[in-house]
Formats: sequence, structure tokens, C-alpha cells
Amino acid sequence: MDIIEKIRSVCTTNSDKLAFIDERYGLTYKDFDRDTTKLASAFVERLKVLKGQRILLMLPNSIDYVVCLFAAMKVGITVVPANPTLKVFEIEHILKDSGATILITTPEILEQIFKLEELGNLTNIVLSESVSIGLKNIQVHTLDELKQFGRSDFKMVQTKPTDIEAIFYTSGTTGKPKGSMLSNQMVIIHGDSTIQALNMTPEDRHICVLPMAHLFSQDLAIIPALFTGGTVYIVRQFEAEKVLSLLAENKITVMAGVNTMYARMLEVPNAKEYNLSSLRCVIAGAAALSAEVARKFKEIFNIDILPGYGSTETSVVTLTPPGGPIKIGSIGKRIPGIRVSIQDDNGTPLLLGEAGELMVGEECVMRGYVNLPEATKEIFKGGWLSTGDIVTMDEDGYIYIVGRKKEMINTSGYSVFPKEVEDIMSNLKKIKEVAVVGLPDEVRGEIVAAFIVPAEESLTEEEVLSFCKENLAVYKIPRKVQFLQNLPKTSTGKIEKGALRERYAKTQS
Repeated sequence: MDIIEKIRSVCTTNSDKLAFIDERYGLTYKDFDRDTTKLASAFVERLKVLKGQRILLMLPNSIDYVVCLFAAMKVGITVVPANPTLKVFEIEHILKDSGATILITTPEILEQIFKLEELGNLTNIVLSESVSIGLKNIQVHTLDELKQFGRSDFKMVQTKPTDIEAIFYTSGTTGKPKGSMLSNQMVIIHGDSTIQALNMTPEDRHICVLPMAHLFSQDLAIIPALFTGGTVYIVRQFEAEKVLSLLAENKITVMAGVNTMYARMLEVPNAKEYNLSSLRCVIAGAAALSAEVARKFKEIFNIDILPGYGSTETSVVTLTPPGGPIKIGSIGKRIPGIRVSIQDDNGTPLLLGEAGELMVGEECVMRGYVNLPEATKEIFKGGWLSTGDIVTMDEDGYIYIVGRKKEMINTSGYSVFPKEVEDIMSNLKKIKEVAVVGLPDEVRGEIVAAFIVPAEESLTEEEVLSFCKENLAVYKIPRKVQFLQNLPKTSTGKIEKGALRERYAKTQS
């Protein structure tokens, strides 16, 4: 059964049950099936989009988002999710690299896109609401217009397991985001495996607080709920007190989030007054879970946070089993159906307790990077995908991250590559040299830190941050800025970022 047949079967079985609820309205499974079919029809018959073409989806968390996502799936169109907070140059790269011909977004986000000199291959723009806009050589539509045009009896396009369902962009070694191509087969495998690992049922009520443009959201908050016939409560933007209210009022049973969110929930003054006893699964991923946050969450709510692990290239790989032991520092156990191996630099499997690189079986990971055959070839090794994370495994199968081969910074679940931030900051003329590193943080896992050698003594931290706010996505902006007379370097002139981290650590002791 392919992914669309699977979801349509669930829609038939649960026709009158609520599938999604956002801040505007709710949608039953029957209406969800109807709306996605009508929009799929309009994609093909009004916009003339063919199977395999790509749609750039830049919407905030909403029912509109999931309707667009699954309408595209129904006709074999590849969705390219993009975070609405991205800056113009980041959007420009994704547009060009993905080759997207349709953009679905809001009028507010479109104002940013107007700043682009080129709009790539775009032929159509679809807006969440109607505004008066005229663009040369580009048709502008609204979602409501397309749904009204579409047919509910439209025949779906046949898809294959190997077809690309989505392209999620992540930071890459060149400093530019890389597009990970995820197949229908990968989505089905991970959806079924997650359901089994967390014992999900149609009675589960899920809350979606993670950004839908992040793969973690699709993996934990959307696909498993749809596969089982559960109900998803969609939160447009995370606000700790509001989320606590929704959890209590709607008796939510499953929540996936990041360490930062759980820390913010604990900071709400009357947090312990919220009854969260319905929550049976609280999952933390995308960034390291703080032991202190986990301890306080258990103390206040009597709920264990279950750490997990995954990436844009692999989707979910490990989860901590509900009801099983909670092991401090662990990312949980391999989920059913996913192959993992811990190997040394020669590809030799290691024994329990030995530290090596975590590898994931190639049958359940991305198909490769868009337009980057060399990077794709480099990450696949002998039937495995290289994660770049150094781990150990104990006798119970629990896995622990002990280091990272990559230089990537993981802050609140977002991947930030230092070179990208350095390249942008170097455009500020008052900066002579800059080195960006990740520093440990109790709440975010890591923070972005910039060590700067000024070209002019008058340079201030306020100037640096103001420049960054104009040119970087929010999560890429340094949270620590330190001015130095020079940067530590090797004999060959390479900046010693390890020395910068050590210098910072000494100042904190």
C-alpha cells in the first residue's frame, strides 16, 4: 500500500472524526480527504503541475499547511518546506536549487520574496489569503480559489515508493543549505516504526508545536497521527503558557518538542497548576535534552521526557520507549525497522561500550542531496549513511552521543553551519576576522557564539547584532559576541576553534 492509499484508508475509517484543529477551525478526516483531493485536482488542472515537479511551501503552522502537503502527495508533486523566518538570500538559494515552480505562502512572507532579483523557475504563487498583487510572468492565486476550482472526484496520480515526497533543506559544509530528498518509502517506514515504538493508537491526541517546515514535526506530530487516525492540535507559534493550557484543556496524550520548549514551560509561574496527567508520551529531539530540565519536568508534572534522535537525512532513528528506563544522557534505543551500526573509521562494527560513528541503513534514509552528487557519495558508505555523530551503546541497546565529527551547531533543534554565519558577518566592514562556534547551553543544547577581531575600535556588540538581525534567520544570530585582539591559529593559519571553546570554558569556571 502506498502512502496515499494508506491515508485514504484511514480517512474512510475515521470519516467523522477530527483530524486537525488549528486556531481557526477543525477538519474531519472526511473533509481533510475532500480538501486535499480538490487542491490536488487544482494543482494539476489549473496550475498544470506535473508529477515530480516541486512546490516551495512557506506557511506557518496551520491546517492550510497539512492540506497543501498531502494534496501534493496525492499527485506525486514534491514539497519543499521552508521556514517562514528565513531571510531573502536563503529563500533565493532554495528556490534556485530546488527548481520549484510553485510557491505557496502568506502575503507577509511574499513581501520578503519581492526583494529577490530573480524568482527562479516560479510560474505560480498561491497565497493563504487574497491580496491585490500583480507580477510579470507569474500567476497569483489563493488557496480558497484553488479548492473551489478543484474536483472531489479527481483521480489520484499513481505514485511509487521511490518517488520523492519532500525535500528538506539543512545546512551544508559549503555554508549553503543542502536539500535532502525523502522518498515515500522512507516516510512510510519511519511513520510505522514510530507508531510501534511509542504504542500510538487512534485514541491519541497529538499537539503540533514544532515548526511544520522542520522534519521533526512531520516525523512525530503529523505522519504517525494520520497513519493511526489520531487528532492533531496545531499551534501556530509556541507560547509556553498557551501550550500548557491546550495540553490540559484538550487532554493531549502525545507531545513532541525540543529542550527549549520544555524549559520555557517550566518557567511559567503557575506551571504546576496545569493538569497534564493525560500526557503519556513527551518526546524531546533535535537538540540535547538537559538533565536539569528533565528532572524539573518530572518533579513538577510527574512526567518523564523521552529523548530521541534523528536528522534531516535520516528522519527518526532512536526513541526512548514509554514505560522503559530513563537513562540520563541517552538518546534512546533504535526504533523497530531501522538498521543502525556503530563503526570505526574503517567501517568495522564496534563492540558494546566502544565509541564510533553512528551509521543508519541506506534503505530507510534520504535518497541523496539535490544537485550534490559528490556530497551524496561522501555520506553513503557501504550500504550505510554516515551521521557524523560519535556514539556508544550499552547492554540494553540505549545509545549515547559522545561527540560529533561535524562542525555543525545544533541550537534548539536547528542546524547552523558556522561558515554560513561567518560569511555573512564578514560583510560588516568593521569586522576584520570572525570565528563562529557552538557553545554548550543548558536550555538550547548549544548557542551560536561569534569571536570577533574588529577592524575598527568603534565596533560595538549592538552593531554586530543589528547587522545579524537584518541578514540572518533568528536561530542563526549569535547569542554571545566576544571581541578579541586576535584569533588563535595553527602554524598553517587555520583558526583553532577548539581553543576558543576552551577559552570560553575557563571564563565560566
